[in-house]
Amino acid sequence: SRLRLGTGVVPVRYEDPIRLAEDAANLDLLSGGRLELGLSSGYPAPVLEELFGTGGADFRGEVQRRLARLLAALRGEVLAVLDEPFSTLPAGDELTLTPPAPELAHRLWYGAGSLASAERAARQGFDLQVSTLNTEETGEAFEVRQAEQIRAYKQVLAELQPARRPRVSVSRIILPYLDEADGAELQDWLSFYAGRMDEHGRPRSGAAMRYSPAYHGDPQAILDALLADEALKEATHLTVTLPSLGSPELHRRTLQLVAEHIAPQLGWTPAG
Repeated sequence: SRLRLGTGVVPVRYEDPIRLAEDAANLDLLSGGRLELGLSSGYPAPVLEELFGTGGADFRGEVQRRLARLLAALRGEVLAVLDEPFSTLPAGDELTLTPPAPELAHRLWYGAGSLASAERAARQGFDLQVSTLNTEETGEAFEVRQAEQIRAYKQVLAELQPARRPRVSVSRIILPYLDEADGAELQDWLSFYAGRMDEHGRPRSGAAMRYSPAYHGDPQAILDALLADEALKEATHLTVTLPSLGSPELHRRTLQLVAEHIAPQLGWTPAG
């Protein structure tokens, strides 16, 4: 009853917006209004365009078209009007999202990776997610640039909706362990992650982006790094990112260590 269900994030470029709205509305209804729907553009890659059959249109423009369609559906706007009878519906009937999910429209997040996308998220009324990836390279440290993105988002949101309290989620890879034996399962993944980038988080492939560090090992050292994280100071939510190749037991133990040794020092208290 206390768990919320979040997506971080659904790549809109590769989704049918009306079908996505129907799926989200059904999940929100079944869960009693506990869905937090996170969205993003997705990566503009030819192989993905071919895989999903979505090529042939301007990537950014198509993302915005699909986002607008999704928002219209969730807000209960008329999506189409029947020009002839269909099944039990008469001509002229107005088609809207079923089941309706008007409250879900107020629980939409956007995963921004650049300053421009963060500002656009504010203009479109989304809450903000920033992850372990910045999709722009400015020469600044990862956390510094991400903090600038968050502050830009807050500034635009304050201008447009001054009474609204911003919600900002920051994702960090947090992998505490108390001894080397406890962290043995993580070593292959940590080596893989570190091997993809230089010491500043820039991919060795030369792509113009940056990744965040993976905070691992001593819980106190991780806590000190998080307390110094400029972007995290701007956030209202912290998302703990777990390695995709970890076992369920590793993930359970990791989250337990975070809950016991790190989260309380960041202001979190467990529900009673």
